[in-house]
Amino acid sequence: MSKAYKYEVSVLVLSYNPKYDELIATLRSILLQKDVKKQIIIADDGSKENWFGRVEELFAEYGFKDYVLVGNEVNLGITKNFYSGIIKAEGEFFKGISPGDYLYSADTLKKWLDFMRKTGRDVSFGDAVYFRVEDDKIIPIEHNQNRPRLLPIYNEKKYRREAVKKSCWMIPDFILGATYFAKTELVVKYCEPLLDKVKYMEDALYRIMLLDNIETVHYPEKVFMYEYGSGVSTTKNSKWVKIMDEEKKIIEKLITDSSRNDSFTKKLRKYFSRERETDRQRNISTALSCPSAFIWKLYRIYLIRSGRCFTDTKFDKDFMNLIRGTENAGN
Repeated sequence: MSKAYKYEVSVLVLSYNPKYDELIATLRSILLQKDVKKQIIIADDGSKENWFGRVEELFAEYGFKDYVLVGNEVNLGITKNFYSGIIKAEGEFFKGISPGDYLYSADTLKKWLDFMRKTGRDVSFGDAVYFRVEDDKIIPIEHNQNRPRLLPIYNEKKYRREAVKKSCWMIPDFILGATYFAKTELVVKYCEPLLDKVKYMEDALYRIMLLDNIETVHYPEKVFMYEYGSGVSTTKNSKWVKIMDEEKKIIEKLITDSSRNDSFTKKLRKYFSRERETDRQRNISTALSCPSAFIWKLYRIYLIRSGRCFTDTKFDKDFMNLIRGTENAGN
């Protein structure tokens, strides 16, 4: 017998010293989602000002009562803040978001939920429009960093399980963490082992799911407006780059020390053991030990250099104007 859920989707807003206008616009992008029973959770990571009083005024304005506010008194880091929010989730599916990023349109969650139900999938990701803000206008970025680049291997009807594992772990060709949509229970389960391991790289949980053959498929629709360069994963700040590299090694050790003993994990352990090799040496080692992963890596490079990884710049200006309270979302 299937479990009864109070909501169809729980949306978790992760905040830390958020800008008020961005937080409110992000919340509006959730509140205006049509034809879906939703819960909103805000988990704040010890901000000087979490704006909870103003947020409750916004919810009252919309007559929305299905929310939980989690105000952590001290800064815990992304992973523990994430967990403090998701354990409050009562929806079958989970979506994460940060202030300044937005759901793409008013029917995003409904269509995405329909896709998951129709296909019977537990985890998926959609497409994002990358943007920056100038003079209070959204400026879309034609970005040659669409993540992941190897989209065909995630096709729901022609899913290539081993290729996806190699892509996410050995190439690597990461999925943009902000674009995941998954069963809540799975996210909680895979987050828990990371709590005392990594402080910021919580979205590694989705890649770890792949090692247990939990498939992540591509939902071929725009789902997200992503402010590029503002988050931990896309910043060029050397301090954060160093921190993320250190956490990447912790994740690798976690996999190396795990009890998994399938053929792919064995190859992965050998791959991780080459951390002291130069990129050239690692490429040669990979070509010899796992030729198919090396071929996928070459194909990824070809896609980038041929300009086939540019993100789509079209977006729903009317919806952006509505949630941001502006007359002109872009040029």
